Amino acid sequence: MIAINSKGVVVDSSLSAENLMIGWNAGHEGLHTVVQNVAKTGIPAEERLIFHDNIKLWISALKIDNLVYVTSRDTTLSDQVTDALLKSRILLKELLDGAVDLAFEVDQNREILFVTPAKAFGLETDLWIGESADTIFWSNVERPTRNPLSVKSAQTFDAVQIKILGTEERRWVKIVSRPYKNNDGSITVRGTMVDTSAQVRRERMMRAMNLRFKVQERITNILNTAQTAPDLMGRASKALLEVLRADSVWLLEKLGRDLVVRASESEDVLPIKSSVILSEAAKFPDQNLIKINHADQVYLLIQIKRGEEISGFFIVGRDTIGSPWSAQETELVESITNVLTAAFEKSTMISQLQKLSSEDALTGLLNRGALEQSVDDRLVQAKGKSCCGVLLFIDLDNFKEVNDTLGHNAGDDAIRYVADFIKAMIRPSDIAGRYGGDEFIIWLEASNVAAGSKRANELIAAMPAIRKKLGNTNLKLSASVGICACENIENRSFEHLANLADAALYNVKKSGKGSIAIANENQGGDTETV
Repeated sequence: MIAINSKGVVVDSSLSAENLMIGWNAGHEGLHTVVQNVAKTGIPAEERLIFHDNIKLWISALKIDNLVYVTSRDTTLSDQVTDALLKSRILLKELLDGAVDLAFEVDQNREILFVTPAKAFGLETDLWIGESADTIFWSNVERPTRNPLSVKSAQTFDAVQIKILGTEERRWVKIVSRPYKNNDGSITVRGTMVDTSAQVRRERMMRAMNLRFKVQERITNILNTAQTAPDLMGRASKALLEVLRADSVWLLEKLGRDLVVRASESEDVLPIKSSVILSEAAKFPDQNLIKINHADQVYLLIQIKRGEEISGFFIVGRDTIGSPWSAQETELVESITNVLTAAFEKSTMISQLQKLSSEDALTGLLNRGALEQSVDDRLVQAKGKSCCGVLLFIDLDNFKEVNDTLGHNAGDDAIRYVADFIKAMIRPSDIAGRYGGDEFIIWLEASNVAAGSKRANELIAAMPAIRKKLGNTNLKLSASVGICACENIENRSFEHLANLADAALYNVKKSGKGSIAIANENQGGDTETV
């Protein structure tokens, strides 16, 4: 192997690269052309070239960073051997012993007539005479579509996978085959077999490295150019989808004990429950990549951590019955976990900065614009879920009395006290904001009417304590709450849910205040007062 920089200078070479060095320094046209093309396009290339003294080399060139790496294998002798096949079986044996791993001849039924050397791949080959070559060479593995043992013209087959009967290991071989017409008119096929497993594995490793560098470069570019958290995570998820030839990718953020979908490249809802994901992650805390079996499919679970704590997960799915995950794919995923983590962390940082700029100055809750956007984002990610959350529309009753009796500063205190109770009441996955004046909205993630009613009644029950903190227990300050669950709601938008909850709230106001009402779209906007 030799390594060549952009100036055409060999900066490194192996001890066995003498012929390559001679050819390069002598200005070998074919070698220079291959290197220049690879350097320019970045596309790996292979070529068979003839060098000084009629030496034949099979070269492979690959660009990594700013260097072009060239590897070679001397095929001079094997080519001579292939030519000798046409002359005589005796000459074939003399030339092949020690030059190739196997030489063979098969009849029209692909039964072995001749094989040399007497021992190959750790087995006695004499026992193969008269046996089916298909059975010997492809034991318990699928034969190639173009069978190298049934050729009508001279052909070379590279990287053919075989499994020799009686061995456990699968190998890759290069097979050179030629048909031969015997004196009696029969047609046989003669050929040679060279074990290229080590070379194939090296080439695959280099291709995997190249792919990993490209994926890392792509996600790094996303990190540098994305302006918003949804854009960053959406593009990172899409890149993962394309690289792994997946059907679906979901990005989940861990908020407290809950998992919330942050981005999704799928038409479907994530079929695996959050409890199952967290349970599997707890079993393998030291693994970046976990496989989860669900409904006859295998999903890749990529853990994103901040120190020892889990921040979130990428979940990747596809039809693994027809296309199971390969070792190369799982290795690729494990190798790019660091850049996926960086993307997630930057997304979180952007979200935190946006939240700081979106806070209501008085309460520290989200302001109206940020509240609407945050809830709408959750509704979009919920997709086809039958129930994804509950919206609570809260209005403080008799708030004007506080301002008129105790002054506007006391009114501000009342709003802050209510906001502080809301912050303590909700979970990390929930959303709360000040809608305006003395109105608040809470979004309870992955919740239902029963849970929403419980939270609303907790707030109503807290109002006497808030009146006491204001210094006047005789105040009539209370709270009314309209509740709207998105279950069975066709138009899933913040505006529509808020309007329905507001309509329910209006009914509470008319019926005496200090209570809750549940909106029901299917009853023409009617509400149920509780």
